[in-house]
Amino acid sequence: MPDRTIRPADVDAEVRNILGDRASDWMHTPSRLFDNMAPADLASSPEGAYVVLRELRKPGVIHTLKTIAQRQS
Repeated sequence: MPDRTIRPADVDAEVRNILGDRASDWMHTPSRLFDNMAPADLASSPEGAYVVLRELRKPGVIHTLKTIAQRQS
C-alpha cells in the first residue's frame, strides 16, 4: 500500500482522464479484471481504490480501455 491514502475520487479522476464520457459506464460495469466486481464498488475503500489504480496502470490496460471505448462510440 502506498504512503498516501488513495480515495475513490482519485480513481474517478484518473478514469475520467482516460475514458472521458465513458468513465461512469466503466466504473459501474462489473469487470473480469476485478473478479466481476464493478470498479466503483471496489474503489469504495482506500484499499480497493489502490487495487483499481494499480490495475489501470499496468502496461497495456489503458490502451485496451481506450480501444474498447472508441469501438463503443
